[in-house]
Amino acid sequence: MSKESKPEYKEQEGKRGFRAGKYAAAAASYEKAAAGYQEEGRGLKAAEMRSNQSVSLLQAKDVEGAWEVVRGIEQIFAEEGDIQRQAVTLSNQAAVLEALGRRTEAAERYRRAGDLFGECGEDEKRLQVMQALSALQLKSWKPLSALSSMAVGLQGLQSPTFFQRILKKILKIPFNV
Repeated sequence: MSKESKPEYKEQEGKRGFRAGKYAAAAASYEKAAAGYQEEGRGLKAAEMRSNQSVSLLQAKDVEGAWEVVRGIEQIFAEEGDIQRQAVTLSNQAAVLEALGRRTEAAERYRRAGDLFGECGEDEKRLQVMQALSALQLKSWKPLSALSSMAVGLQGLQSPTFFQRILKKILKIPFNV
């Protein structure tokens, strides 16, 4: 097997393409990497590549294709107990569902991803997911839910920035009755 046909090479090619903004090419590379990893019996790595492929397709504006690729992948990680990659995949699914206009399903996946990131101590990633959920809730005209989601995201931070500490205090105000 030549170096260029190895899944590791295709994975790196996908990363380079994504960083360069060549999303369709990145998606194609991730697809080849996934197939290679699957062939080698490395199912978790193949699932991770499909999740990356989905993000690339979403960036390339192929929302339907992104959903087809990422649908159900979180279950592979759940069955293996890989909470961190399950959370990443759920947040990727949420972004795709949001782009498809399926806001309720997107919100549910953002919540699940946030919970899982909290479980595995990924507080910064949890905050990012909860910020995305909060933004989605604002778009859905649910301002109190948006404030609550943002507050939840800020809760677990061990070393919040000055701005985050101020935001935490401000977010307590609407709920102090």
